Amino acid sequence: LPPDMALCFRYEDLLEDPLPHVQALSEFCCINASNDKLKALAHSINAGRAYAYRNTLELKNFAERNKKTLAEFSYKA
Repeated sequence: LPPDMALCFRYEDLLEDPLPHVQALSEFCCINASNDKLKALAHSINAGRAYAYRNTLELKNFAERNKKTLAEFSYKA
């Protein structure tokens, strides 16, 4: 896809610093939301979900099977 047709970021980056990612997603999707609404949405994001895939056997196995692809996005299986 051309760069203007895709928006890529890691889920963990969204969790770590949600506001700029929420703003970028809003702009990318042409959603006209107030800064207050975007801040409220960013505040509602649960940072504790970072790397949650490591806590479930099924997802751990998935990560192990796909570690090459995950490594391309700076994940470690």
